[in-house]
Amino acid sequence: FPVTIIGGETFHDLGKIIQSRYVLNEDDPVAVEMAGAPFVILDDYIFVFFRDTITTFQQNNLAVARCSIANLLLAVTQNETPNFSKYFQGSFTEPGLRGKSSALEFLNGNIRWFDVGFDSKKNQYVLVFVDDTIIGQNLYLMFSQDLFHWGPRINLTFRSGEIFYPTLIG
Repeated sequence: FPVTIIGGETFHDLGKIIQSRYVLNEDDPVAVEMAGAPFVILDDYIFVFFRDTITTFQQNNLAVARCSIANLLLAVTQNETPNFSKYFQGSFTEPGLRGKSSALEFLNGNIRWFDVGFDSKKNQYVLVFVDDTIIGQNLYLMFSQDLFHWGPRINLTFRSGEIFYPTLIG
């Protein structure tokens, strides 16, 4: 359905592009949060990063799905939901909605809120993220040459309390 915002701009919700494998029900002791879904445009694709919940106690804390820019633009012009594919075991073979995914960090460590960007000085992709502990949170950086292999973690700081929502600027 169209949504008109002040100033006359009209936007259309085209539907879900990525959904966790886990089917949430009212009795579950877990929330299915996919994080902020930052994205990177590389070559002819848009890559969207997310956290994929698999079971009540299992997650791929950093996963990615993609859609070609051509298919994305075609879907938008036809007012349809674009089809994204999840990265699973080395290729984009799984559907974006409830398909399987692979963790992009070797040890699949705890990752909460995160952002992804490109560092032109290092010529690498950079990920900034928060990792929760019982007494506080660590703020980390990781780098990748190819968007699919991340690490090692570089600890920037630890604080008791909350350091949520790190954002890359620039």
